Amino acid sequence: MLETERIILRKIEPKDAPTLLKWGQDNIYHKSAGYQYLQDLDAAKKSALQYQARPYSYGIVLKENNRLIGLVELYERGLDEYNGLLLTKDLGFLLDKISALIRASLQR
Repeated sequence: MLETERIILRKIEPKDAPTLLKWGQDNIYHKSAGYQYLQDLDAAKKSALQYQARPYSYGIVLKENNRLIGLVELYERGLDEYNGLLLTKDLGFLLDKISALIRASLQR
């Protein structure tokens, strides 16, 4: 787990499945971040386990209310229109999370 003043970067957990399902059924996330379509809660639970298994995939959690507000992954995907971070439409702390992820990656 990585922390800044406002956010926590932590592994995605099965309890995050309802939030992942919400994102997976919203076309904005498909278009802006290339997030996969999720048909139902079972698909979202499988997705949560896949994110959990990836060593450099993190959920972005707002400290003030423990709300999952996005995902960040540190993997080479090539350059395309989907590169970027998945953030909820109403919240985002881009610089905090990028700085925390880079610091943690460099320490390893």
